[in-house]
Amino acid sequence: MKKINIRHVFGKIRRKIIRILLGKELFNNFVNLNQIFQNVNKINEDMKKLYDYMISTNNNVTLANENIIRTNNNMILTNENVTKVNENVDRVNDNIKKAGENVADVNENVTKVNENVDRVNDNINKVGENVADVNENVTKVNESVDRVNDNIKKVGENVADANENVVKVNENVDRVNDNINKVGENVTNANENVAKVNENVDRVNDNVNKVGENVINANEKVNNVNESVQSVRNAVRSTDDSVRSVRGSVQTVNESVQSVRNAVRSTDDSVRSVRGSVQSVNEQVQSVKNNEQSSIKLIQKSVNDQGNKQFNALIRITPKASLTTVVISLVEHCNLNCWGCDHYAPLAEKNFLDVEEFEKDIKRLAELSECKEVGTIKLMGGEPLLHPDIMEFTRIAREYFPESRIEITTNGILLNKMKGIFWKNCHENNIIIVATKYPLEIKWDIIKDKAKSEQVLLEYYSTTETVLKTSYHIPFDLTGTRDTTINFTQCFHANNCRELYHGRLYTCTIIPHAKHFNKVFNKKLIECDADSIDIHNVNSMKEVLEHLSKPIPFCRYCDVLARTFGHQWQNSKKDIAEWTIV
Repeated sequence: MKKINIRHVFGKIRRKIIRILLGKELFNNFVNLNQIFQNVNKINEDMKKLYDYMISTNNNVTLANENIIRTNNNMILTNENVTKVNENVDRVNDNIKKAGENVADVNENVTKVNENVDRVNDNINKVGENVADVNENVTKVNESVDRVNDNIKKVGENVADANENVVKVNENVDRVNDNINKVGENVTNANENVAKVNENVDRVNDNVNKVGENVINANEKVNNVNESVQSVRNAVRSTDDSVRSVRGSVQTVNESVQSVRNAVRSTDDSVRSVRGSVQSVNEQVQSVKNNEQSSIKLIQKSVNDQGNKQFNALIRITPKASLTTVVISLVEHCNLNCWGCDHYAPLAEKNFLDVEEFEKDIKRLAELSECKEVGTIKLMGGEPLLHPDIMEFTRIAREYFPESRIEITTNGILLNKMKGIFWKNCHENNIIIVATKYPLEIKWDIIKDKAKSEQVLLEYYSTTETVLKTSYHIPFDLTGTRDTTINFTQCFHANNCRELYHGRLYTCTIIPHAKHFNKVFNKKLIECDADSIDIHNVNSMKEVLEHLSKPIPFCRYCDVLARTFGHQWQNSKKDIAEWTIV
């Protein structure tokens, strides 16, 4: 029979056990095995002298080798499953923590294995102590080897259990993916608070236009009133002349009382009639005065409303002193499906902003903003919490803009599922969660308590904390014949909802996302370079701010005056009428 090198056998067993139990990451936890190996080396030196007595152990060693081979096969399966886990983990970072919890369980198993190894070490030490009396103790050695085999079998069973756990992890990952898909199906139900404002602004614009028409009508009425006043004044003068004439007639009648009593009676009747006419004229004059006061008030209100309208238009076309607000879309798609969404998320395919591109643009924006004068940075979408690198975006934004207000604008669907590390990141980087409450069943009380416990500020968009969310209609005019200046000065988006999109700044959020509308409905709303400005090809922030305050070619596609608001919130049917003039 071939001579067995015990040192080699134990070394091989040792390496196999380490590979099975440890892997690279846990190797440092088993430093205590060095002592075992030293003891084994000493035993090996003694065992060279006892070769003749070890023949009887060959069968046991062979059995151990077979068990190791089985263990290796299990490890191959485990490695394949681990590879699958890694692939899934790459797609579902949120499950990393669960995997970490499973690793904790593995660590507990490893601790048990350590205890078993300690017992093996004790047994090996006993074998070393009893080596002097090999003839009597070979049987004990065999028994110890049997125990080693039993332990190896247990290790194999533990590995099999680990393999089963890995399979369960895969199943959990699959379930998570299924849930994400379900969430994706529900995703098309959001982004509606800004719509309210848009609807209200549109109604204000309509009212302003009506007031403008009323002002014109009021001016005409005032002119008519002025003419009526003048006519009344002329009538009063005529009445005064009539009164003087009557008085003369009365004087004449007094001189000829005896002969003209009947004429006096007739004159008295005429005087009473004149007095009635004078009273009527006085009443008309008072009415004119009242109407004049009412008209003046109406004119003053109209002038004020017109002044506000002109003031808002002036704000649109006046370059800002700084970039007060900038929107950055981390994703194009959403986990809601909102009717008439002005980011066109229901029409968008899945698309995630690249972290490196984001940092490049944020860095350049910070360079242009010498005093870091960006008031608010809004991380939006789509739904920004769908991005697996959401925490990296917040960290980078805070690094380059330490004093700015940084918001994550979300529909709140995923907030209850965000891990503790997300909330910790928000707290450390002073990120504000701005949630839009949709008519959905979301446990907002739990979210509020979580935010409070993690010391993260939670706010609600517009009035959605207490007012039912509605939808709005912001239509395109596909003819592209609208007046760009009128649209720009009356649009609430213009020079207000500025968006940084792939290195370019847009004066509103509609333009960069209109491509989704074009693609789905096969339209050609043309975007040109003049609709935005490349921040990597300008010399100063002043140049950027001046561009954002000017009407742009794309404004010709918007029908600002046709916008309507207050529609009941509903899911999009992806009908072109949701985004065009009906």
